[in-house]
Amino acid sequence: MSSSDAYNSISSDYSSPNVEDVVDFFPDLVNDHEKSPTPPKSRISSKRQSSSVSSDSSAPYDYRTMRDKNNIASRISRQKRQQKIKENKEEKGRLENKNVELKAKIAALEAQVEDYKRMVMMFAKK
Repeated sequence: MSSSDAYNSISSDYSSPNVEDVVDFFPDLVNDHEKSPTPPKSRISSKRQSSSVSSDSSAPYDYRTMRDKNNIASRISRQKRQQKIKENKEEKGRLENKNVELKAKIAALEAQVEDYKRMVMMFAKK
């Protein structure tokens, strides 16, 4: 009997577990897996981590909850920043248009002033 035949005979004796059975026995495992497919990498040194991590069994859940809240807060912060940038660009456009209009108005008023000066000078010469 070759090793592949032995493997096939062993694997045929065992069926793969039903996902629903796993959910029934390990609901927390499935819920945590749905939230984050890969566990986050720790940035804390192992010496510091061992002293700061509680021996409580809820520590991984607390950490996951904390990370989820931070991820949400980060996403909201990025959205607010992008919205602020968009609003600033729109305001810049409005102000540039207003600046062009005001410069045109200044030019028109200066031309009007020059016309009035010419008229006054014409009447003053008579």
